[in-house]
Amino acid sequence: MMDRQDNVLIFDCDVTYGSSGAPVFSHPNGWGRMVSVVSGMTMINGKKVALGMYLPPLIPDLKLELRSTSYTPSVTASPKVRRIGVGKTRNDTGAKFTKLSGS
Repeated sequence: MMDRQDNVLIFDCDVTYGSSGAPVFSHPNGWGRMVSVVSGMTMINGKKVALGMYLPPLIPDLKLELRSTSYTPSVTASPKVRRIGVGKTRNDTGAKFTKLSGS
């Protein structure tokens, strides 16, 4: 971690597009502890950095809510199987990831 401004953490992690949502851990005393989730990236003083929210104060309440018997997920989804053939065009399959030539 490079800096903290209120509840926003600035990391020197090597992130790229698609890194959002990745957990960020610290390892005090050899135990992994989740401190943030990658929310985005930006440039500070010419250096690419990752940004995330400071999570430790929120995690105990979230765990309690998830473990409670009264917890009901607000979103439910039924599984869907989509088969995509090589060379077939599909525009409704969500995010697309490409690698730039020369990268």
